[in-house]
Amino acid sequence: MRNRMIYILLSVCILLTSCAQFTTQTYKNRTSQMPDEAIFVDPIKNMTFEMRGAWIASVYNINFPSEPDLSEEKRKEEIDAIVETSKSVGLNTLFFQAHPSSDALYKSDLFPVSRFLSSDSEKLSFDPLQYFIERCHRERIALYAWINPLRVTTATYQSRDEALAALDRDIGPGKTPELLVYYNDGKLYYDPGAPVVAEIISDCVSEIVSGYDVDGIVFDDYFYPYPSGDKDFDDASSYEKYSGDMSLSDWRRDNINNIIKKCCETIKAIDPECAFGVSPFGVWQNNDGENGGSDTAGLEGYTSLYCDALAWAAGGYVDFISPQIYWASDETSTSFDTLCEWWNKALDGTGVDFIPSLASYKYDEGWTDPNGIISYQASYGRERLSYRGYVCYGFAQIENNSYGIADEISTLNTSQYAYYESGKYPSDLRVSSPITGTVFKNQNVTISGISQADSQLYINGVPVSRSVGGRFEAEIILAPGENTVILECKSSKTELKLYLK
Repeated sequence: MRNRMIYILLSVCILLTSCAQFTTQTYKNRTSQMPDEAIFVDPIKNMTFEMRGAWIASVYNINFPSEPDLSEEKRKEEIDAIVETSKSVGLNTLFFQAHPSSDALYKSDLFPVSRFLSSDSEKLSFDPLQYFIERCHRERIALYAWINPLRVTTATYQSRDEALAALDRDIGPGKTPELLVYYNDGKLYYDPGAPVVAEIISDCVSEIVSGYDVDGIVFDDYFYPYPSGDKDFDDASSYEKYSGDMSLSDWRRDNINNIIKKCCETIKAIDPECAFGVSPFGVWQNNDGENGGSDTAGLEGYTSLYCDALAWAAGGYVDFISPQIYWASDETSTSFDTLCEWWNKALDGTGVDFIPSLASYKYDEGWTDPNGIISYQASYGRERLSYRGYVCYGFAQIENNSYGIADEISTLNTSQYAYYESGKYPSDLRVSSPITGTVFKNQNVTISGISQADSQLYINGVPVSRSVGGRFEAEIILAPGENTVILECKSSKTELKLYLK
């Protein structure tokens, strides 16, 4: 009986305990140790705790600082308020935007001081990143440095010359104008096709990880710029020099892949425990019947921004993916539920954690009746096998408790969730329904069971989205007569014969 109970506990995969016992824990135990009074019972080991995070934007002075050139005292007050608000609602991770546009809200020898912090690009009288780290760690909250790798300017300029004239020519991208592309949106970007750009971004990451006790580095969705106007990104020169036989699209994706890989290697060489994640656009590709994309419509990260997040996961270049799933469940062309299932399935078996970014900002800007949406989305994610937490974009809404969102998140975080290493799960594949030989009158049939959680499950060669513990329910469509259904997971294989009258 005891062994059966342990099996049930492990197959469920999520541990619910009192808030008081585990409130100090963060994703992968990076910033704190378990309290002395906590008791573990073997064989439960190697737990990963749910990330409960928020994005803290410095660009355009959205969250911090509220405006440039504040006094040191005022800057500290604003950071203190952010940390206290985060603590009060049970968040355990903050993504602070330390590098919004090839600039720095930290001490840097490579980039100028951010204009969102100070109008004096050469003087850093107060180090926001260091103070954020100190305040967060005092409260046992993890602090990640959020980096925009390729964006150079955020203001809009009428010409390339005007944009270049706004740059400091003694430090940062102003020293290498030949690497910069002026795009239709009136802004400058690094050209990812120039190999040295990967070095520049890697050096940026290295400076932060070497100089600060950050718990992780995270990139957002800005790689090749979002489509704007009728002219393509002007990288013809670098494409001619460096593309070889690759198509333009494949070459651009390869450029981004190389940047992600190099930054991962840089981070892990300095601090193997420092996490690295990327937050791509929420749609990888729309399903065209062959590409394995999601059942969505609209912009794709793969074809529009040249981001192949699945390549990063397959290559082991990231610890987590935090896709920006900024839609509600009832949005027809792009639904949260559809994308959550798709990302859960796509990251299954890769060892890369699924930590969706959720649109708390839409509690003021977009959803007419947002009450309960974030709670629903996080709860929905918690039932998915690859899920390991959530991150809210829209911290002002949490600060202001818009539509009760702060109360909602606080309730959502009342109990702690811990996830166990995949090796503790069932060692084989078991189908609970239907049994082989069953005859059906309807062509739509649901197959359910439990499988080895550390390896992707396939039904007739198609990957399946699974719930915690490796549980699955998948619908198939039978053809008239006899149907052979093959389920494969790791070293296990099961064959069903099902019949449609």
